[in-house]
Amino acid sequence: MTSVNLIGQIRRAYSKQGRPTKEIVRTLSISRATVRKVIRGAETTEFRYAPRAAEHP
Repeated sequence: MTSVNLIGQIRRAYSKQGRPTKEIVRTLSISRATVRKVIRGAETTEFRYAPRAAEHP
C-alpha cells in the first residue's frame, strides 16, 4: 500500500511541477507501475478500515 505522503509527492511532481514519470521514478525510488496507478487515480487518499467484529460479553 502506498502512503498518503508518497501519493501527494507523486501528484505534486506530475501535475504542478510537470515532471515526467521516469524522473519521478528515479527521484522517489519507486516503480513505474506505482507512479502510473497514482497518476491515473487508481490509488486514492481515502482511508478504508476493515470492519471489526463487535465484542459482546
